[in-house]
Amino acid sequence: MKKLISIMIIFITVLSCSSDDGNNSKLIGKWEFDKTIENGVEYDDAALPGCDRNYFELKDSGIKLEIHHTGFPEACSFDTYTNNYFLENNIIKIINSPESTFEMKILLLTSTTLKVSIYDGEMIKTFKRIE
Repeated sequence: MKKLISIMIIFITVLSCSSDDGNNSKLIGKWEFDKTIENGVEYDDAALPGCDRNYFELKDSGIKLEIHHTGFPEACSFDTYTNNYFLENNIIKIINSPESTFEMKILLLTSTTLKVSIYDGEMIKTFKRIE
C-alpha cells in the first residue's frame, strides 16, 4: 500500500511540474519596459519625452509584438518587431530566425511584474503589465 501511495505522489508531482502552461497564461498581455540592471547599476527605462514607454505584447498564439519608440524621423515615431516565442523550463525563447533564438530567464512573474535575466545574467530587465 505504501508503494502505491508513493507512486501516486510521484505521478501527481511529475504531472504538475511537466508544463509551463500556468506561467504561459500569466505571460499573455502587454508588458511595458520599466528598469534595467547592468553591471550592478540600475537604469530607468524611461520613455522619450512626450512618448509612451516601449513595450512588448505576448499573444496566446505564440506571437511577440514589440514597439520601440525611436524619435526618428518624428517625435514618438516607433519601430515594430514581430517574432514567434515559446516558453520552456521558465525561459521565454524568442525566435529571431531559424538559426537565432533570444532567451529571457524568468526570475519573477506576478500579475503585474515580469523580471527576467538575459545575456547569461549580465542584465536584469523588469517589465510592468499594462494590459
